[in-house]
Amino acid sequence: MDATKKLHSITHAPAYLIVGSLKESISYIEQLLSNLFCTNNSCNRCTTCRLIREHQYHSFLWLQPEKNYTRDSIADIFSIMSLALDSDQPYFFVIQQADLLTTAAANSLLKAVEEPPPGYHFIFLTERPQHLLKTITSRCITCNLFSSSQEIKHAELYAYFTTKISYENSLRFMQALDKIKINETESIELLDTILAYWLKEYNNATTAQQLFPTQMVTALRSSYEHTPMPGSSTLFWKNLFLQTTSIFEN
Repeated sequence: MDATKKLHSITHAPAYLIVGSLKESISYIEQLLSNLFCTNNSCNRCTTCRLIREHQYHSFLWLQPEKNYTRDSIADIFSIMSLALDSDQPYFFVIQQADLLTTAAANSLLKAVEEPPPGYHFIFLTERPQHLLKTITSRCITCNLFSSSQEIKHAELYAYFTTKISYENSLRFMQALDKIKINETESIELLDTILAYWLKEYNNATTAQQLFPTQMVTALRSSYEHTPMPGSSTLFWKNLFLQTTSIFEN
């Protein structure tokens, strides 16, 4: 789904992936659920709307992870799905921070997400869709709440890693990096954004064009194994620049 479009209904497909900031995604789904279940035109004042905001309404199970989702932590989904629903009463499983699904947990959901029992629907919320299994995302209708023109923090640094770079730019890059005050948390967020860019480039490329995107995705993913510790963000980006520059120089 185009980034500027929004869902008007959450009952016409079995599974949805909502991509956006956690706060915005939660608010968005709460409003859609109020639109669906509130008999007072989504009044935001009645008991139904209050229970939806508190994530306690009887027609959905809202899951919020403590750490990672395991198969045990999502076991209630399968227990609930064993019950037949009335034909006019939908039920939703809202999985907040879905990128925290372990591989085993995600794989156990695949069949249910693709073809749940009548009336059941899945809603996955994430800021990091690139961290979900493709077998999950491919089964979902995606709604991107991030604006295509959304301002990227540290955009100058982002630009260096989303255009063709070379050793000739290294001095200018190092000078720019010295002026940028980026901490370890911002570094991870920016890394996520750069990886999302190259995943999109890979998905849009023809087979003959996939060499650079493939190498960039591999390099960026490996960098998550050595994310910056406090005070080491500048060194992290210098090393990543040298590594990714070599991709374009080859």
